[in-house]
Amino acid sequence: MRRVAAILAIVACCGSIVVFSQMEWEIMLSVEPTSEDLYAIWGTGANDIFVVGDLGTILHYDGSWTVMESGTQEWLYGVWGSGSDDVFAVGRNGTVLHYDGGGWTQMTQDVYEFGLVDVWGSAGDDVYALGYNTILHYDGSDWSVAHSGSPHPYGEAIWGHASDDIHTVGLGDALHYDGSDWTESGLEDSGDGKHAIWGTATGIVYAVGDNYRTHRYSGGTWTQIADVTVSDAYGLWGSSESHILAVGQYGAVSRFSGSDWESLESGTENDLNDVWGSSSTNAYAVGTKGTILHYDGSGWEHASTGWENTLMGVVGNGDDNLYAVGDKVFLHYDGASWTEDPYGAGVFGGKGVWMSLGGHVFVAGLDDEGYSAVHHNDGAGWTTSRVGGFNRLLMDVWGASASDVFAVGYYGEIHHYDGAGWTTMASGTDSEHFYGVWGASGDDVYAITTAGSVFHFDGSSWSEVSRPATYPLLDIWGGSTDDVFASSISHLLLHDGASWAFEQIESEFDAYLHGVWGTSSSDIFAVGLGGISYHYDGSNATAFPRLTAHDLAGVWGSPSGNVYAVGETGLVLVCEGCARQQPTPTLGDINDDGRIDHLDARLCLQLTEGAIVGTAFQLAAADVDEDGDVDRTDAEILAQYIIGMRLTLP
Repeated sequence: MRRVAAILAIVACCGSIVVFSQMEWEIMLSVEPTSEDLYAIWGTGANDIFVVGDLGTILHYDGSWTVMESGTQEWLYGVWGSGSDDVFAVGRNGTVLHYDGGGWTQMTQDVYEFGLVDVWGSAGDDVYALGYNTILHYDGSDWSVAHSGSPHPYGEAIWGHASDDIHTVGLGDALHYDGSDWTESGLEDSGDGKHAIWGTATGIVYAVGDNYRTHRYSGGTWTQIADVTVSDAYGLWGSSESHILAVGQYGAVSRFSGSDWESLESGTENDLNDVWGSSSTNAYAVGTKGTILHYDGSGWEHASTGWENTLMGVVGNGDDNLYAVGDKVFLHYDGASWTEDPYGAGVFGGKGVWMSLGGHVFVAGLDDEGYSAVHHNDGAGWTTSRVGGFNRLLMDVWGASASDVFAVGYYGEIHHYDGAGWTTMASGTDSEHFYGVWGASGDDVYAITTAGSVFHFDGSSWSEVSRPATYPLLDIWGGSTDDVFASSISHLLLHDGASWAFEQIESEFDAYLHGVWGTSSSDIFAVGLGGISYHYDGSNATAFPRLTAHDLAGVWGSPSGNVYAVGETGLVLVCEGCARQQPTPTLGDINDDGRIDHLDARLCLQLTEGAIVGTAFQLAAADVDEDGDVDRTDAEILAQYIIGMRLTLP
């Protein structure tokens, strides 16, 4: 079992695409059973297996993996059954679920309100659930407290040979139940947690946990035996004393032959939290990020097509042209499906990705040798420009046009692209890390730092203009120079052109808001740690129902009102129609009066010469040659069209 008691004591080729429709999240597409962390596995046979995990996740295997409806969003840590139609799952906040072969229902128990970490029984009317300093018992009718207090069962795992021979292990003393009393079993608390337990049909018991240690119980005595090759073991199961499997941290797997342990290659670095099998040639291990591995007696392989890359940024210019980027992965969505761009496999993209009106894509990050770099796709293909030093990750990128782009990152690095090449700008700091950049125009740009500072570029130089927070600022977005939002820890910061104000975000934990985007000051979306997401209407921030426990890192919305968020395990969420629709400009009609005339030509020339700062709508309408930049060519084409030298606009 995954180590959780300590926490409780203190208190798309890739990934998934999810749609928010009529105030409910629904799975739209998933090539994985789940991307949530999985904690426990149990089954009756090779084709009847149950797995439980984060946010009420329950999977079932009957030859293929399917997601079951659990009816809860609580974390589930343990699962056991007396048969395929009598299965129990336990978890956070005293949650107990029961499966009767038709569906899962929540059982009523009002004797314990804290986390339950494991469950085992000798029969359907003799079931034990293990919690913090407490053991519950179910007699077929009601749950009651079977043991509490001294000796303290700071338990993490429970297993029994019979109704009068039950063991628990954990962070404190191991306990034994003889049918009458719970007593210490003699496995002393050495400061090393024991996280998993398994035993044979004859009552021989094994326990593993921290620091490679393995203990064996026989004849009423625990003894330490050969060290397991897993430093922190979370799961244990065997088909016999000569074939025992242990799994744990960083994907470590070990097999016991009866005398010695040997390491096995798992093929993953994700933590493995539990293991169970039907025979020595058919076992499964489950772990973080939806990891499910299968063991056939000779080796391990992924039982599902795992996607472990974290997506950090998302952008597009419509619902049929999206890019999601992150840890050595670039994904593109064409309106029908997600495909992986091979170029992204060798580089690292930060959370920063920006797209010009003409479809130029810029990704901030590192190159394949670890130097700060910007990756650019001009429609013909990707190129990488090394712009800074080694291991100086660029975190974000934004542009006023495809030839006026800013990239920011670690150690105060700011770089500028003028359409021909990149130059390094003096930022005014070499110690603070820039995490976000956004501008109202090319001479009105803001950059935020992890020290809580705001820097501003006025067209000639950068300077620190404010330090509104003492904690990290994580992302920035604005609608205009006097309508700027920055996200932070449990706060949104609002800048009205004169000062910064704070909007407290209510959350069950420190809400790291990694991404922010909106259509206006009263239509703001923020996403972050643990799958949280919020909408701010100008007065209040309202939390969306949480569908995932994985971190969300970036958010962006299309003109149609669809909002996209990306995060760990290649997860992509879409909230259909949740944002206000943004008007679609008509090429040439810059003032949006329904006509293309000399007034539009004058506005286009003013935008070209920098005499006025245009809105996103005006810039899109003025970019008549659709090259992602408003320049003199656009002004000339528009003038020719108005006087009749051109019959159509490009």
